[in-house]
Amino acid sequence: MTLGIPAKFAPILLASALSRQLFVYAAASILTAQLALLAMGIDGRAPSVIWAAVLLSLPGLVLVVITFWRPHPGLAALYLALMGGGLWLVADAALLSVPHVPSTALAPFALLSIAMTLVSGVAFSVAGRVMWALVGFVTSTLVLWAAATASQGEFRPDARSVLGALVIIGIAFIVPGQSTLTAKAQQTFDASLTQIEQDGEQASAGREAVARLHDTLLADLTVVTRIRPGPLSSELRENLEVELAHLVSTDWLVEEIDKGRERKREPESHSGPSEAFMEVIDSYLSRGLTVNVSGDLSALDPLTPESIEALLGAVGQCLSNVMAHSGILTVDVVVLASGDAATVTVIDGGIGFEPDAVDVDRLGLRVSVRSRIESVGGFVKIWSIPGQGTAIMLQVPFGGRE
Repeated sequence: MTLGIPAKFAPILLASALSRQLFVYAAASILTAQLALLAMGIDGRAPSVIWAAVLLSLPGLVLVVITFWRPHPGLAALYLALMGGGLWLVADAALLSVPHVPSTALAPFALLSIAMTLVSGVAFSVAGRVMWALVGFVTSTLVLWAAATASQGEFRPDARSVLGALVIIGIAFIVPGQSTLTAKAQQTFDASLTQIEQDGEQASAGREAVARLHDTLLADLTVVTRIRPGPLSSELRENLEVELAHLVSTDWLVEEIDKGRERKREPESHSGPSEAFMEVIDSYLSRGLTVNVSGDLSALDPLTPESIEALLGAVGQCLSNVMAHSGILTVDVVVLASGDAATVTVIDGGIGFEPDAVDVDRLGLRVSVRSRIESVGGFVKIWSIPGQGTAIMLQVPFGGRE
């Protein structure tokens, strides 16, 4: 079981995400520089600066294509060429037309230089990112020098563009370590989820094993306490011998876990739900319990194998409870379809009990009945009055747990 991304893909996806983030920063730098240059051109009444700032939209469009499409060296080279041309135009126009621009050490120029350095996002490797960052930074520096020379202005390196280039190159070295940590963290997380799933399977199988033990051996021992003194019937004696032999085996819980896993992969029974239900009823008839079945057994047919297994186990426990606690050996079982669910109600006219007064450690109702039904998305309703009997309704949806 995994949650999130496969560990082996974590570095690749992280590098791809970083590339797009670098391109977004580049687009933001271009847009900010454009706004500043437009304001500068309007304030200085320099139309050439305004038009040069507008033309910076062309490399911006190429950057959008690189961001939302597969990064490609050819597109990166085109972006640098257009950005270089745009930077030359705005620098030359500003140095010639705007009086208060004495040199190339200007914030909009630094932003455009950083935008060109951020072309490093086109590569995924450390060497590739460093190479493209240096190409972008050197290109922007040479363009500013050429513009200053052509306009007879002053070329002055800008500390902001130098610092930006150093930060971008530093990111190229930091990200591989983060990718490795991300992959290791994802592997650890996946391993933890796998262990949790295995623990859950074992716990579920353990509860099922306890419930089955309660349904079989303890139910038969209850029958023994209620029969008249004398030899046991051959059927009951054989059942007790098999169940005791199974109990003393040290592998019984492991076997139950394996059975639980097999039930997830293969159907439990080849007989239909109705036939399996009557097999449970017949097993209690052989123990001396009179069971009057009514209703529509076909209501059980739409149930999934997991749902019918849970329902049969719960019904068996209800019948065991009648034999052990009701004081009578007659019970009515009614099977009906109720909307999109099957309902089985077990009714006896015995001594009854107070449902709220049942001890929490009683496995019969808690594990063998309620937990089983709720595990497949159903619910249990109990009506009982001391001296007047008990009715237990078990309802299981046709589609199982949603």
